[in-house]
Amino acid sequence: MTTWLRQQPAQPRLFLDELRHFAKAVYGIEDWSSACGLVLPHPERWRQNRRRIVIHPTAGSAERYWSDSKFIELAQRLSRQGHDVAFVVEEREAAAWQATAQKQPFSVHHFESLQALGDFIHESGYLIGNDSGIGHLASAWVCQPSRYPTDPAICCAGVPNGCLA
Repeated sequence: MTTWLRQQPAQPRLFLDELRHFAKAVYGIEDWSSACGLVLPHPERWRQNRRRIVIHPTAGSAERYWSDSKFIELAQRLSRQGHDVAFVVEEREAAAWQATAQKQPFSVHHFESLQALGDFIHESGYLIGNDSGIGHLASAWVCQPSRYPTDPAICCAGVPNGCLA
């Protein structure tokens, strides 16, 4: 897609509009919806757990990982400051993180669906992670996401003010 976009005349468009243009031009896709299928069932629960900080410690690729030890150190510091820290991980990662969490001041959760994860994030105060995917979900649910990448060149191109979303 990047190569194709570089071949197009420069036009000020939102990224979603670029995707629509690409899908139509390259694949002939005309039937497009921006609806993601996720709904916010309880808007009144927004940040009802303001002291809860959700940490998503993994990423789609290894070069985006901040080390587990740094996330654990951060969680311990936030807990000492009075925050309720909750790690969210995929089911396949849950057992290892739950073992790490024993005798620690934080909890570990995994969810059966994006909807359930989104609801949990929506009710939390903040989200910290090193991959943009969960940050987009948090933004859709009006949470305050922050990403701390290991290599800004990989994931922060075009992001204003560095990497804070």
